[in-house]
Amino acid sequence: GDRLTAGQLLAAVDRTNYALALEQAQLTAQRASDEARRARILAASGAVAPNDLEKAVNAEAQANVALAMAEKRLHDTRLVSPLSGIVARRTANRGETVPAGAALFTIVDIDTVRARVAVPESDVGVIATRAVATLTVPSLGDTTFTGHVRLVGVAADKITRTFAVEISVPNTDHRLKAGMVVETSIETPNKATRLTVPVSAIVHDAEGATQLFIYESNEQRVHARRITPGVIAGSEVEITSGLAEGELVVIGGQQQ
Repeated sequence: GDRLTAGQLLAAVDRTNYALALEQAQLTAQRASDEARRARILAASGAVAPNDLEKAVNAEAQANVALAMAEKRLHDTRLVSPLSGIVARRTANRGETVPAGAALFTIVDIDTVRARVAVPESDVGVIATRAVATLTVPSLGDTTFTGHVRLVGVAADKITRTFAVEISVPNTDHRLKAGMVVETSIETPNKATRLTVPVSAIVHDAEGATQLFIYESNEQRVHARRITPGVIAGSEVEITSGLAEGELVVIGGQQQ
């Protein structure tokens, strides 16, 4: 839960052995450098064989490599955060021995979150990057968040045959958490007006036909009417025939 900044110290190990190893590597590198320098001077006057000069130069290069490795090992005794964010998980405590390569901390940056949604092939063609998207998180009630399409996948999932679309959403108040489930609506250039009713308004009669209960204001009564449904869009159902705009529809209690 702690907030971190990039470069902040997270953990460290005892540096004594690594510092001594670095000091030893420095002495070895200095000695190899001196020997290589003397060999070059002697070689210039022909007082040393070319093979001996090559050995001295190679020893100097190897000593410098060992010195660089010792410096890196000493540097690696301090673990710093590679990014600014929040500690989501810590898997080690002070004084524990941990294996090489083990993950000690999980740090997340949720100032901007990315939501990944699966889009059918029939719809992915009209979705473009930078398109506006609206997200609803069921666990946060009716709160909506606005973002934009960051990328559109170019290969379909082998099982679902859908394309991954990634949406970038500003999250400065950190209400969105990593791993939350969201419902997404993406704006596309192709828009059309449709007459829809809530899914809860749809009922079926004894013959299985789809119908709605319509309120007749002049009679102050409700009558059942067969209709023709179309596509489902979220929690709404398109009505292609049997209903006029402005009519009052019962969406609950039809069984009464």
